[in-house]
Amino acid sequence: YLGLDLDLEMPKTMSGKIGRSNADAEFLTLQVMNLGLRDMPFRLKYTDRMFKMKNAFTQRFSIPIQSCQFLFKGRSIKDGDTPKSLKMKNDDIVHVTNQNNTEVEDLDSSLDSDIPIL
Repeated sequence: YLGLDLDLEMPKTMSGKIGRSNADAEFLTLQVMNLGLRDMPFRLKYTDRMFKMKNAFTQRFSIPIQSCQFLFKGRSIKDGDTPKSLKMKNDDIVHVTNQNNTEVEDLDSSLDSDIPIL
């Protein structure tokens, strides 16, 4: 499982244990796909700017953000867009392409076994 949780604090139940709560309704998980059809889940609030996800993805793989284009349902995602403004739902797929509109190659070989949680 490869994922980055862009929320810095996991929701906790009344007992203080990490778990599902009503706060989860504020979040969704997006699957970011590259050429190797590998998905990288990102957990965002519906009101988070998409720049946050784009920046985390490109930093994770040491790719210049200017060289990537992020697409949702064939539409280019702008930095100021939010999941809410794009009418995204949980587990929707975002495709990453380079400036030539070819998908970014499989980046799994650059991953360590320890995945940082943002």
